Amino acid sequence: KPDATGIVSVDVTVHNTTGEVVETDLRLTVDPHTFEGAGHERARRVALQPGRSTHKLVLTVPDARLWWTWDLGEPNLYTATVAAGQDSIRQTFGIKEALRDAQTGQWFLNGKRIFLRGMRYISSQWMSEANERQWSEDLTKMLDMEINSIRIGSHVEKDGFYTMCDEMGFLVWQVFP
Repeated sequence: KPDATGIVSVDVTVHNTTGEVVETDLRLTVDPHTFEGAGHERARRVALQPGRSTHKLVLTVPDARLWWTWDLGEPNLYTATVAAGQDSIRQTFGIKEALRDAQTGQWFLNGKRIFLRGMRYISSQWMSEANERQWSEDLTKMLDMEINSIRIGSHVEKDGFYTMCDEMGFLVWQVFP
Protein backbone atom coordinates (compact mmCIF):
# COMPACT_ATOMS: atom_id res chain seq x y z
CA LYS A 1 0.00 0.00 0.00
CA PRO A 2 1.17 3.58 -0.52
CA ASP A 3 1.40 4.11 3.27
CA ALA A 4 4.08 1.34 3.48
CA THR A 5 1.79 -1.26 5.04
CA GLY A 6 1.68 -4.79 3.70
CA ILE A 7 -1.32 -7.07 3.77
CA VAL A 8 -0.77 -10.77 4.48
CA SER A 9 -3.81 -12.90 3.70
CA VAL A 10 -3.93 -16.67 4.17
CA ASP A 11 -6.61 -19.29 3.70
CA VAL A 12 -6.21 -21.95 6.38
CA THR A 13 -7.67 -25.37 5.66
CA VAL A 14 -8.12 -27.49 8.77
CA HIS A 15 -9.18 -31.13 8.91
CA ASN A 16 -11.00 -31.87 12.16
CA THR A 17 -10.89 -35.65 12.55
CA THR A 18 -12.51 -35.81 16.02
CA GLY A 19 -16.09 -36.17 14.76
CA GLU A 20 -17.13 -33.32 17.08
CA VAL A 21 -17.11 -29.53 16.95
CA VAL A 22 -13.82 -28.20 18.33
CA GLU A 23 -13.34 -24.60 19.46
CA THR A 24 -9.80 -23.32 19.05
CA ASP A 25 -7.76 -20.29 18.18
CA LEU A 26 -6.34 -19.85 14.69
CA ARG A 27 -3.18 -17.76 14.80
CA LEU A 28 -1.13 -16.09 12.07
CA THR A 29 2.28 -14.80 13.12
CA VAL A 30 4.55 -12.91 10.71
CA ASP A 31 8.18 -12.42 11.75
CA PRO A 32 11.16 -10.95 9.87
CA HIS A 33 13.30 -13.73 8.38
CA THR A 34 16.22 -11.94 6.69
CA PHE A 35 16.32 -8.73 8.73
CA GLU A 36 15.78 -7.47 12.27
CA GLY A 37 12.37 -6.15 13.29
CA ALA A 38 9.18 -6.71 15.21
CA GLY A 39 6.79 -9.56 14.55
CA HIS A 40 3.04 -9.25 14.15
CA GLU A 41 0.22 -11.60 15.12
CA ARG A 42 -3.46 -12.08 14.41
CA ALA A 43 -5.66 -14.60 16.25
CA ARG A 44 -9.26 -15.59 15.78
CA ARG A 45 -11.47 -17.99 17.75
CA VAL A 46 -13.21 -20.51 15.49
CA ALA A 47 -15.52 -23.50 15.83
CA LEU A 48 -14.16 -26.30 13.66
CA GLN A 49 -16.89 -28.55 12.33
CA PRO A 50 -16.03 -32.22 11.74
CA GLY A 51 -14.22 -32.65 8.42
CA ARG A 52 -12.45 -30.00 6.37
CA SER A 53 -13.09 -26.29 6.75
CA THR A 54 -11.30 -23.22 5.40
CA HIS A 55 -10.83 -19.96 7.30
CA LYS A 56 -9.28 -16.67 6.20
CA LEU A 57 -6.81 -14.75 8.35
CA VAL A 58 -5.67 -11.26 7.34
CA LEU A 59 -2.84 -9.36 9.01
CA THR A 60 -1.55 -5.85 8.38
CA VAL A 61 2.23 -5.41 8.54
CA PRO A 62 3.06 -1.75 9.19
CA ASP A 63 6.27 -0.42 7.61
CA ALA A 64 6.58 -3.58 5.54
CA ARG A 65 10.01 -4.36 4.12
CA LEU A 66 9.33 -5.18 0.50
CA TRP A 67 10.94 -8.02 -1.45
CA TRP A 68 12.98 -6.83 -4.44
CA THR A 69 14.96 -8.53 -7.13
CA TRP A 70 18.71 -8.47 -6.41
CA ASP A 71 19.27 -5.62 -8.90
CA LEU A 72 16.65 -3.26 -7.43
CA GLY A 73 17.11 -3.76 -3.70
CA GLU A 74 17.08 -6.38 -0.98
CA PRO A 75 15.09 -9.61 -1.21
CA ASN A 76 13.54 -9.08 2.25
CA LEU A 77 11.76 -12.17 3.54
CA TYR A 78 9.32 -12.90 6.34
CA THR A 79 8.27 -16.16 8.00
CA ALA A 80 4.57 -16.81 8.46
CA THR A 81 3.46 -19.31 11.07
CA VAL A 82 -0.14 -20.49 10.99
CA ALA A 83 -1.33 -22.43 14.02
CA ALA A 84 -4.54 -24.19 14.98
CA GLY A 85 -4.36 -25.34 18.58
CA GLN A 86 -1.03 -27.18 18.93
CA ASP A 87 -0.56 -27.79 15.18
CA SER A 88 1.39 -25.30 13.10
CA ILE A 89 3.03 -24.80 9.72
CA ARG A 90 5.69 -22.28 8.63
CA GLN A 91 6.30 -20.64 5.27
CA THR A 92 8.90 -18.09 4.20
CA PHE A 93 7.66 -15.39 1.83
CA GLY A 94 8.27 -11.88 0.55
CA ILE A 95 5.82 -8.99 0.52
CA LYS A 96 5.71 -7.69 -3.05
CA GLU A 97 3.46 -6.59 -5.87
CA ALA A 98 4.26 -7.67 -9.42
CA LEU A 99 2.09 -6.19 -12.16
CA ARG A 100 2.11 -6.17 -15.95
CA ASP A 101 0.55 -3.26 -17.82
CA ALA A 102 -1.60 -4.97 -20.46
CA GLN A 103 -1.46 -2.01 -22.86
CA THR A 104 2.31 -1.38 -22.80
CA GLY A 105 3.56 -4.84 -21.80
CA GLN A 106 5.75 -3.22 -19.14
CA TRP A 107 6.32 -4.96 -15.81
CA PHE A 108 6.31 -3.27 -12.41
CA LEU A 109 7.66 -4.55 -9.10
CA ASN A 110 6.38 -2.70 -6.04
CA GLY A 111 5.31 0.17 -8.29
CA LYS A 112 8.73 0.52 -9.92
CA ARG A 113 9.22 -0.36 -13.60
CA ILE A 114 11.42 -3.42 -14.01
CA PHE A 115 13.09 -4.72 -17.12
CA LEU A 116 12.99 -8.51 -16.95
CA ARG A 117 16.30 -10.04 -17.98
CA GLY A 118 15.66 -13.72 -17.81
CA MET A 119 15.78 -17.19 -19.15
CA ARG A 120 13.85 -20.41 -19.07
CA TYR A 121 15.16 -22.97 -16.60
CA ILE A 122 14.92 -26.68 -15.91
CA SER A 123 17.29 -28.09 -13.33
CA SER A 124 17.49 -31.53 -14.92
CA GLN A 125 15.66 -33.77 -17.35
CA TRP A 126 15.52 -36.14 -14.37
CA MET A 127 13.89 -34.00 -11.67
CA SER A 128 14.96 -36.35 -8.88
CA GLU A 129 18.62 -35.41 -9.56
CA ALA A 130 18.10 -31.73 -8.72
CA ASN A 131 19.59 -30.56 -5.43
CA GLU A 132 20.70 -27.44 -3.55
CA ARG A 133 24.30 -27.61 -4.77
CA GLN A 134 23.19 -27.67 -8.40
CA TRP A 135 20.65 -24.85 -7.91
CA SER A 136 23.25 -22.73 -6.14
CA GLU A 137 25.75 -23.21 -8.96
CA ASP A 138 23.14 -22.46 -11.64
CA LEU A 139 21.73 -19.39 -9.85
CA THR A 140 25.22 -18.01 -9.17
CA LYS A 141 25.96 -18.28 -12.92
CA MET A 142 22.68 -16.44 -13.61
CA LEU A 143 23.77 -13.66 -11.25
CA ASP A 144 27.03 -13.42 -13.20
CA MET A 145 24.94 -12.98 -16.38
CA GLU A 146 22.86 -10.28 -14.58
CA ILE A 147 19.63 -12.25 -14.94
CA ASN A 148 16.86 -11.09 -12.59
CA SER A 149 13.96 -13.35 -13.64
CA ILE A 150 13.52 -17.05 -14.35
CA ARG A 151 10.70 -18.67 -16.30
CA ILE A 152 9.71 -22.19 -15.29
CA GLY A 153 7.49 -23.94 -17.82
CA SER A 154 5.94 -27.35 -18.31
CA HIS A 155 7.20 -28.62 -14.95
CA VAL A 156 7.45 -27.70 -11.27
CA GLU A 157 10.83 -27.56 -9.51
CA LYS A 158 11.28 -28.82 -5.94
CA ASP A 159 10.31 -26.35 -3.18
CA GLY A 160 13.95 -25.72 -2.27
CA PHE A 161 14.59 -24.13 -5.67
CA TYR A 162 11.87 -21.50 -5.17
CA THR A 163 13.12 -20.76 -1.66
CA MET A 164 16.65 -20.23 -3.00
CA CYS A 165 15.31 -17.91 -5.72
CA ASP A 166 13.45 -15.86 -3.09
CA GLU A 167 16.58 -15.63 -0.94
CA MET A 168 18.83 -14.63 -3.86
CA GLY A 169 16.38 -12.12 -5.35
CA PHE A 170 15.18 -13.82 -8.54
CA LEU A 171 11.64 -13.16 -9.76
CA VAL A 172 10.17 -16.51 -10.84
CA TRP A 173 7.51 -16.80 -13.53
CA GLN A 174 5.84 -20.18 -13.07
CA VAL A 175 3.96 -21.07 -16.26
CA PHE A 176 2.56 -24.49 -15.35
CA PRO A 177 0.59 -25.47 -13.38
